[in-house]
Amino acid sequence: MIEHSRLVEYIERWLDGTLSAPEIQLLKAELLRNPEALETYVDIAETHGLLIHGNTSPISHSNVVPVDQILQREKRRNLKIAALAAAAIVVLSLISLKLFFVTPPPTTLAFQTSPGTLFTLSHENSETPPQNQTLEPGSRLQLEQGSIELTLSSGVKSIILAPADLTLHDYQTLYLNTGLAWFEVGKDAVGFTVKTKELEVVDLGTEFGVHSAPDDYDEVHVFKGSVLAKSLVGNRPQTTLTAGEARKSTLTGGLAAIPAQPKNYLTDLPDQLPFIRWTFDKNFQASGSHPDAHTIHTTPLNNPNRSVGIQGTALTLNGNQQSLETDWPGFAGDRPRSVSFWVKFPQNANFTSFPACVNWGDNTQGNSKWKIMLAQDKKNSPPYLRLSFGGTWLNGTTHLQPNRWYHILVTSPDKPNQKGLPTADMYINFSPEKYTYKGFTGVPKNKGMNTATTTRNANPLRIGKSIVHPSNATPTFHGEIDELTIYDGYLSPLQVKAIKQDNQR
Repeated sequence: MIEHSRLVEYIERWLDGTLSAPEIQLLKAELLRNPEALETYVDIAETHGLLIHGNTSPISHSNVVPVDQILQREKRRNLKIAALAAAAIVVLSLISLKLFFVTPPPTTLAFQTSPGTLFTLSHENSETPPQNQTLEPGSRLQLEQGSIELTLSSGVKSIILAPADLTLHDYQTLYLNTGLAWFEVGKDAVGFTVKTKELEVVDLGTEFGVHSAPDDYDEVHVFKGSVLAKSLVGNRPQTTLTAGEARKSTLTGGLAAIPAQPKNYLTDLPDQLPFIRWTFDKNFQASGSHPDAHTIHTTPLNNPNRSVGIQGTALTLNGNQQSLETDWPGFAGDRPRSVSFWVKFPQNANFTSFPACVNWGDNTQGNSKWKIMLAQDKKNSPPYLRLSFGGTWLNGTTHLQPNRWYHILVTSPDKPNQKGLPTADMYINFSPEKYTYKGFTGVPKNKGMNTATTTRNANPLRIGKSIVHPSNATPTFHGEIDELTIYDGYLSPLQVKAIKQDNQR
């Protein structure tokens, strides 16, 4: 919805012939959907026409009227009639359009979810909530994990990736508090608006993406057509963006130009939780359905090797500072996540220094890292699976044997247990693994899981090397790792069973 002051400005500039084509489309869309805006247009158009008539001199008492005065009056009269006629044509055409659709089908906003999606839906009007998975004005959808597809009957489609928090203001305005959202808007829905804490994005017939993050400035990316982007901070500047352009809000309320990133957005609803995968078959780089997958750069350190794995080739590490280091910060806070991989280790492997298979986060704060490892209490004792949050450890009970492949899967929700300790489900060869708590056995300094990815001591994802500190003495893993997959969300037992079936094909 256009603010009243801006609506008046657009109408006056339209009548003066100075309104740009994108702004005209926006104004027309507003007049079609907003009866009050249409009334404002009629009032301004009438006033505009009267102003064209101008002031005339008092009529002379003389019975003789100069010919040039008659012609001037006639010219003014004709200009007034022409202006009012033009305004009437526009208004009548808009009214006729509204009358033509006098009994339109009710506008609805439905949504569907990808497998594994967790969400909470609440409605402002709780007395008569909409049926099924639909939103009405005032509905709020909080997406904990997974992704959703929104479909507006007026011609809007959107794919939104968790974590997300959105509210439908009206059927032409969506407030995106947090989330990564892609939008495709048809011609019948021109003027559809997405608002964040810092941006207002008005569609002018296009395809675009909006990213609203709690710990970063909001972004808009245009992939087709154009949008009107406006800052809601500072002097509230605005600009029209076309395909290939993107803007990011700034601390002072500006709109900084950034590269458009279409690959960062999902355009179709995935058939499982978004994931990032390292197969180690052709190289050490990541792939997967998660938007982050294509941006991750993986660096091999000290020439790790590849050997025959479960599928294709596996990453082979000698325990002597070989590892993979990435620039991906990992999932932060208490965001649900799951890690799945195959592992094998030789007879002489030593895990008393607790080298990581997979880890990221900040090791200097309580429960602010995420680390999966094989651990030994003393040399020559059988290793076992351990998950460390950085203060709280979950120790598995199965003794692992050398020279055998084991499938490891660790999945964690975002909720602590009754004591405030972080929780997880651990599986070995797809069977639930019992575990015991170590470290903080009472209420920890940081309740639950609080993985830190933006602090000074935070480390991005490392494979085969612990994030204890950056020196070369950091413990490194001795063994083989294959088919490492990180899922954006918690995996239920049913989903774990599905992954097991995929691995058995």
